[in-house]
Amino acid sequence: MHKYLALGLCISLLGGCATLDISQMEIMPIEKAEIAPPEKPRTEVLVVPVDDGGFEKAKHAQLPNQISGELKHLIATAGAERVDRSLYEKMVDEFTRCDIKGRLCFRNSTIPDVVLRVELTDVDISANFSERSSYKDKEGKTQTVPASCKHEGEVKGLIHVYAMNYMELEDTIEFSGLGRYKQKTGNSNCPANRTVQTKILQAAVKKAMKSHGWQVKNLFPPQGYVKEYRATKGKNKENYMRISIGESRGAKDGLKAIVYRQEHDNGDYNSQEKAPIRVKIAEGEVVKADKSRYPGAWIQIEDRFAAEQVKLGDLVEVVYTSCPWYRVGWCD
Repeated sequence: MHKYLALGLCISLLGGCATLDISQMEIMPIEKAEIAPPEKPRTEVLVVPVDDGGFEKAKHAQLPNQISGELKHLIATAGAERVDRSLYEKMVDEFTRCDIKGRLCFRNSTIPDVVLRVELTDVDISANFSERSSYKDKEGKTQTVPASCKHEGEVKGLIHVYAMNYMELEDTIEFSGLGRYKQKTGNSNCPANRTVQTKILQAAVKKAMKSHGWQVKNLFPPQGYVKEYRATKGKNKENYMRISIGESRGAKDGLKAIVYRQEHDNGDYNSQEKAPIRVKIAEGEVVKADKSRYPGAWIQIEDRFAAEQVKLGDLVEVVYTSCPWYRVGWCD
């Protein structure tokens, strides 16, 4: 059923979901950026073993394995690459041998770009018993509601994010989720066996990852650069930029995209030796285009003035936002 609703949304909100005909657009003149775009490979992300916090229910429900699996999915849909967990042991050895801080220590190392460490802070299950009741419906007939128990499980935790090029904690994301299960029973003690508890807690983890997944993916957003500028013909031109990454690298239709200019800091005498700063030039949205003839992705920039400031080679970063339909399973 939701496929038909999605189709309706597609038509009403986007004015239809037809593929853009790029061939009918004008190729616009565009200057080259002074700083060449970096040949950035996929971001490498390492997920270290999940800390279950000593919660027995978490162990029985295999929540650490589930969380690792959910993070693996988020990493893949963001176009990043999850490195092998065996690297974790190698990293521990490297940290032990390392005597100096920062990039110098790991310049020639196979260390990943980002490390995620998850710890569970609360895992709990509660239940509420409702006695048998009755009511009269619109036709005056008596309807009986059997006695039941409503079970609710809650999982809370923290995702610690380490930027390994600077060897420091960069961010911490709090997450929480609820899992519910209703059971017809006359037992006011509301017993729940291990299978029921597992089902409830795993549902809670699933909702938590769906709710906070966009925050995780923004830790390693897909990055590309501008390759081409086209515009529709006529007075009210629509502006489109072809970028170097496509759907396989996380640039999916409907996502927000920000264009940055890379510049050296003129106020810093050593700026030529440092990484360039980023200056926001424009923002747009990844749109559906003919990928067979024009590989990569296309972004539409509504602000015509901003579009005309974009240069060939400017950095493009895809940004994820909270998905309001995660509860019904419409979000990645």
